[in-house]
Amino acid sequence: MKRKLILILIVLTLLTSQFSYAFGYNNETGSLDTLQSMIINGLRSRETSIDIRYTGNSDDLKNVLSNIINFDEYLKYTIMSLRWEYTGYNGKLDINFSTSHLLTKAQEEYANQKIKEILARIIKPDMTIHEKIKAVHDWIVLNAKYDTSLTYRTHYDILSKGTAVCSGYALLFHRMANELKIPSKLVIGNAGEEHIWNMVYVDNQWYHIDATFDDPVPDQQGRLRHDFYMLTDDQISTTHTIYTENKPDSTVSYELLLNKLNQRTDDNLYVELINQLNLSILDEATLNNSIISNPLSGVVNVTAFDEYIQYDDSYGFPFIDNNDRTQVPFRITLEYFGAKVDWIPESNTAVAVLNGITVKIPIGKPYVLVNDELVYNDTISVIKNDRTYLPIRVVLESFGFELDWNSYTQTVIVKK
Repeated sequence: MKRKLILILIVLTLLTSQFSYAFGYNNETGSLDTLQSMIINGLRSRETSIDIRYTGNSDDLKNVLSNIINFDEYLKYTIMSLRWEYTGYNGKLDINFSTSHLLTKAQEEYANQKIKEILARIIKPDMTIHEKIKAVHDWIVLNAKYDTSLTYRTHYDILSKGTAVCSGYALLFHRMANELKIPSKLVIGNAGEEHIWNMVYVDNQWYHIDATFDDPVPDQQGRLRHDFYMLTDDQISTTHTIYTENKPDSTVSYELLLNKLNQRTDDNLYVELINQLNLSILDEATLNNSIISNPLSGVVNVTAFDEYIQYDDSYGFPFIDNNDRTQVPFRITLEYFGAKVDWIPESNTAVAVLNGITVKIPIGKPYVLVNDELVYNDTISVIKNDRTYLPIRVVLESFGFELDWNSYTQTVIVKK
């Protein structure tokens, strides 16, 4: 069986010796950042020709144009060819991008709509991120058929025809994860043939998922495997060779992570996941001797159960607000403790459910609602840089945790 990756050809052509005095450009900018955004937006719209007049400084222009394909990972693997050129002189350059795509704009829109419809059916508001990832993986494996003719290449093909090669599986997982705001990456490598699969970020850890390899060939209706689900670098390297540069490291086994999460909550969810995936329940001594995180440098840290929550740029970092209270990123913090999180856009309210307790955190209000009862606080939750932050003490104490503060190390210490 071939799991063939369709290689992408990117042609970069620089023409600086020609001069053009064409006028009437609708797209014109003197900002390099704006230029970059205009090109990427044009590519995302599946335009085959993009014309922009650039009137700014061109010192770094060649570098920006040459690397434009690397700014959007999804585009990188859905563009068949890309060619650019510019004519004119410094301060008035007419830039043209010519591209061919694996999908048309209509196909992209169809795929986006189908993804929304599928997720609306398989994702429930009270699911944890772990349940969401499994639901996406399982839907793809159960509904896709590997294209042994090596004809169909994209997620659109799976959604419209039910079949594709490995790139279709990986692109579909990537798009569905992104729609759920779950960080995902595409990984290039070899697994007997050139191959592509996914990595996904959950609870401070990255894991490999290869839905293609979990789908039997020939297809078997209703057959579902998790042999290539949430694997570390070492685990997937027994069958896959990884080519992708600058990929995140994956070292902590998913079995250990689920056991750690089970240790933090009274919910049976993680035991159920462990059993569904044929993993093992680890003893208390093993868990207590297995440290899977370290303190971050230069920021406020949060530690619980002798582990540090690993905040990053994707989710934001804790900070001390004007009321001298620690604010922490909402989603990653509450999911670390095994909570199910949700967002009510109509009232700008974050919601977390853990151990039978529901805490609602309205943005900008000096209180939270614990099982719909008001609990007042001496600071407010905020939205900063498009991320939701919550005052950690009042929220975690509402769930029954005890908190302490180490002013020397700038660390919040959470105790059960």
